[in-house]
Amino acid sequence: MAGINLEFMELNTLDDVRISDVTKSISARGACLIRTRKNTSDYNLSQFSKKFGKIVMHPKSSLDGIVKIKSGENKTYLSQSNEEHPFHTDGTYLEEGNSIDLVALHCVKPCPDGGGLNKIMSGTDIFNHLKKIKQTSIIEILSENSVGFSRESQKSFRKIFKKENDKWKISFRLDSAGDITFPSKEVESAYNTLAKIIHNDVSYIEFGLREDEILLLDNSAYLHSRTNYSFNSHRLINRVQITDTAIDVGFEYE
Repeated sequence: MAGINLEFMELNTLDDVRISDVTKSISARGACLIRTRKNTSDYNLSQFSKKFGKIVMHPKSSLDGIVKIKSGENKTYLSQSNEEHPFHTDGTYLEEGNSIDLVALHCVKPCPDGGGLNKIMSGTDIFNHLKKIKQTSIIEILSENSVGFSRESQKSFRKIFKKENDKWKISFRLDSAGDITFPSKEVESAYNTLAKIIHNDVSYIEFGLREDEILLLDNSAYLHSRTNYSFNSHRLINRVQITDTAIDVGFEYE
């Protein structure tokens, strides 16, 4: 069973949120689930997100930084399709030094047929599994060497695992939307082995966001994923990416 313990908060509106409560929850658990009794507008979501850092603009975002995640024909951005979106962290295409600390996912309309489920997997569980199967050399290789990620005009080189102060951070992606390059066969082998382990062996939790629920996630401590869903289901998720947060992000591992 995944070592993930989501904290649930129920509020009347996002205006009622106590920043200290959310900060404490993210610092301790890496994620929290917020439900509001009244509808959350794009403006409310944007203002809520700004309380935790700076909103990151995206090629597909509106002026307030919100990306509409819905079914479409755009295969370059899996967020714009109804296909399965494998485990990943956001921001892998950003130049190294730029990071997405937090991701907010607001469910405007869930899938009526039960598809489009969210999955989250913790970096701690990944490390624990690598230790269990005596593959911790993967951590060493992927924390010493940078991997290249590119999509359209975006290109970055970043370490998959990085330790800052007392916490580790993870960057990971493996899908058909972009290209991945490696500095050596050793790094390529380590990355591909890690990808197979993540896909097949590491535990995770799966759940469906309800209408007006918001998942706030530490993007450096968790991978997230989404199952496929019907093209005509009209599922809609608003996503905001946040950087420069004061929250102590990342995961602990000894």
